[in-house]
Amino acid sequence: MSPDSPTPSRPPIQYGIGTLLIATTALAVLLGTLQWMGLAPEVIALVFGVLLVGALAGVALVVALLRGIDNRRQDGENDES
Repeated sequence: MSPDSPTPSRPPIQYGIGTLLIATTALAVLLGTLQWMGLAPEVIALVFGVLLVGALAGVALVVALLRGIDNRRQDGENDES
C-alpha cells in the first residue's frame, strides 16, 4: 500500500427503521405500564432519566471502544513500516 493511498475504514453504524420502531415501542410499553400501575409522574420521570443516562453511557462506551480499536490499528500499521 503506498503512503498516498487512503486507509480503508469501516462504514458508519446505521440503524434501520425497524430497529427504531422496536426501540420506540419498547419504551412506550415500559412507560405505559408504569403509568398503568399508578406510579407518580415523578417516578416515571426518574425511570426515564435512568434509561436515558444508561443509553448515553452505552453509546459513549461503544464510541470509545471503536476509537481505541482504530488507534490500535493505526499504531500497528506505523510499527510495521
